[in-house]
Amino acid sequence: MKVVFQISTEVSGEQPTVIVQAKENSIETQHLMAYIRQYQSETVSLVTVKVEEEIVVLKVETIILLDVIEDELLIYTTERLVCTKERLIHFFQRIKNKHFVQISKHAAINVNHLQSLSESFAGNMTAHLTQDNQSVVSRRYVKDLIARLSV
Repeated sequence: MKVVFQISTEVSGEQPTVIVQAKENSIETQHLMAYIRQYQSETVSLVTVKVEEEIVVLKVETIILLDVIEDELLIYTTERLVCTKERLIHFFQRIKNKHFVQISKHAAINVNHLQSLSESFAGNMTAHLTQDNQSVVSRRYVKDLIARLSV
């Protein structure tokens, strides 16, 4: 990959313009553009969760696994399990963290807590996480997870 910096008087405002040029729009260029977008957004270190009649503050780095069971979002952390009625996609968007990756329609993991992956049935995999947590990685999401891990 070649990285070039050019000064341009055509760029207005304080935000730089980033142009990614490639022969084709490959997985690598898509990941690069996603990385640039992620860099631009603020990283959240604390997140609040409404649990019944209280608001719980969690450190994002302590979150191991997000899993939906029936109509509840279960948030597994290094300290405790938090249950809320928030939707997974909404919570996932609020944390804005590059270390989280969706592994199924109903689950996402923090790759910093991923210890290993093992093959499961029908093309699925099992993600083994810290503190004896595990979750099934749907075959639809396996490629994304492997790409995120740069394997």
